[in-house]
Amino acid sequence: MTTDQERWAEAATVQRLHGDAAREYVLERIIDLTLKDDQAGIGRWREIGARLGQLAPLGPLQ
Repeated sequence: MTTDQERWAEAATVQRLHGDAAREYVLERIIDLTLKDDQAGIGRWREIGARLGQLAPLGPLQ
């Protein structure tokens, strides 16, 4: 499995486990990792978040 495939699988799992709260979950992980100065972790979760946005794009603004 490639790194790209891993990120897609992780995004799909976050979506399945957290549903509507998935974006918030990703943001919380990024904040936690920022406080720990874990640059690699931050990058990983940003990549997951980007894919999550492609799996479940926001609807039109009202």
